[in-house]
Amino acid sequence: MFGPKPIPTGQILPRTQIGQWLNMVAAKSLTVVESGSFCGLGSTYCLASGLPHEGQMWTFEIDESRFRVVEALYHLAPQINTVLGKMHVNKGMFPEQVDFMLLDSGNAEEGRLECEIALQRAKIVALDDIDGEKHRENYGMFRDWETLIEIKGPFPDRANGFFAARNPKYENPLK
Repeated sequence: MFGPKPIPTGQILPRTQIGQWLNMVAAKSLTVVESGSFCGLGSTYCLASGLPHEGQMWTFEIDESRFRVVEALYHLAPQINTVLGKMHVNKGMFPEQVDFMLLDSGNAEEGRLECEIALQRAKIVALDDIDGEKHRENYGMFRDWETLIEIKGPFPDRANGFFAARNPKYENPLK
């Protein structure tokens, strides 16, 4: 799909419960948006490797050196759009309606802005680090959505907590 198979690195890996869940969701999605690519070998890899051939993914990273690594990894995959910048600032780059959004940006304020976009545009949203500063309060914004998965930490090898929910305006595409 995007060149030689890299060795996954990061907090969310393909062999983990969350990594497998992300891969499954991506396989049933035509549009995926991720904020916080980091090195591109954790959640980004799980999503990209599950994405159908006709699907499109946008992954956002604000750190230029990390972005360059992600860009180099996925430059052969035309369906993977790597973007240097903040997702909420560049929201015009992806469709008004998105099948799946993974929000894993760097701080609570960025997370809040991204959650506001997800409330309007996503069928399914996932938040990483719900027990940490980044999304502790933000994930309450989705209390009226159907919870699909909620995993509380602490975890020995990653930040704490993961949550995903379905927008009640849409049928559940995972069934």
